[in-house]
Amino acid sequence: MRDFIIPFALGDIPARIRYPKEEGKHPAMLLLHGFTGFKEGDGNLYELLAERLVDKGFVVLQMDFCSCGNSTVSKTEFTLEHMCAETLHAVEYLKQLDNVDDKIIYEKANKEELDLEKLK
Repeated sequence: MRDFIIPFALGDIPARIRYPKEEGKHPAMLLLHGFTGFKEGDGNLYELLAERLVDKGFVVLQMDFCSCGNSTVSKTEFTLEHMCAETLHAVEYLKQLDNVDDKIIYEKANKEELDLEKLK
């Protein structure tokens, strides 16, 4: 697991990435929190999900949207358009990683749809 910043013209994006132990190309999952959330998720839900996805062979990227979590971007920039731009930028970041199969990138944005039992 590594915490880092994804440089972005509209404001740097705090992120966390995890890699599977196996070498080679892997599918990727981008975990997106809700409107007032943060990259770890409520009750660390996204931390648990990320660990299970990595065990299943995914590269997992979590990020804080503008003005959420560790983001230093002003709350005045917190719009759906800004969040969409950040999401697209994060997908482009994943595509350029050597160990990511750039044709298999998923995003998970709705915690109500998460079913950790299916990942066991």
